[in-house]
Amino acid sequence: MALRILVATLFLVFSFARQAQAADFLGDIIRNAIKSPNIARELDKLNAPALGNKQLQMNSKSQNSERPTSPTVNGRSQLAPIEAYPWVVAITNGPSADNAYYCAGVAIAEDWIATTAYCAANFHQRSGSVLVGEADFRKAKSSAVDKVVIHPEWNQLSHTAEIALLRLSPSPNLKLVPLIFGQGRSARERVGAVGQVLGWGYTNLEADPASLYLLKLLPTRILSEEVCSSPSFYSEARFEGQFCAQSLDRLQEACVGFGGSPLVLNNSDGQRYLAGLVGWGEGCPPSSTKPTVYVDVSAYSDWIRNTTGGAK
Repeated sequence: MALRILVATLFLVFSFARQAQAADFLGDIIRNAIKSPNIARELDKLNAPALGNKQLQMNSKSQNSERPTSPTVNGRSQLAPIEAYPWVVAITNGPSADNAYYCAGVAIAEDWIATTAYCAANFHQRSGSVLVGEADFRKAKSSAVDKVVIHPEWNQLSHTAEIALLRLSPSPNLKLVPLIFGQGRSARERVGAVGQVLGWGYTNLEADPASLYLLKLLPTRILSEEVCSSPSFYSEARFEGQFCAQSLDRLQEACVGFGGSPLVLNNSDGQRYLAGLVGWGEGCPPSSTKPTVYVDVSAYSDWIRNTTGGAK
């Protein structure tokens, strides 16, 4: 078990920690894994390396229910009904969602999924699939992927252009409801606005591991670049094509498993639109309260439209 936890730890480091501070982050994660036996046991059970880019979530009293019935998890982030957010999808790298979930994404057309470049680069096209239509992804319908497109300017070190697209294989039994994008102001221009992050995974390293499977909503506030690049957070970092946002609850943050998850805002017409995708960060609550850095989708709207043939 110890070896598997260490492998999971290393995977998390390369998922979202900046290389310059990876060693410090590694130590934090190891210490927290030791302090969190529930997560350690579940990581071992789930084959931990499949978890991927940023987060987890809090205790759930409805672990075994057909659909989440409680509006909150430990009174914090909300469990989200898929009917209200039908465009959010889970990305898996194997035949069983139980041990192969590692990222999320969002439908931006009936056959196209937007996610991060990191998630796409680690996608196994032969065995992987996209899971749709259920808040508990273990019960979701699956679709194969017939094309993976990573932005040609993606830089793994600076995280610039960290966006990618997955095209789903045709399926007569699967119809996605897309989320609009590019029809609202960039999140970088909406400092102080509160959006919603939708995804699976963990929001705290002391979470109940069973909550991994349930779709969650995390209210999140957009931060200025000045605040995000301050010594308290990501000192002197540059955020080209990115923005920072932080959970309203400092004991939760988009973390293990939240990579590629959408952050949505409302435009002037009251419509939800895709503003960002969970990109990277350093550490997870409770040991770290740093914000998450998101891909600014508005910076890549033209590329998305050109690649997909006109997605809106």
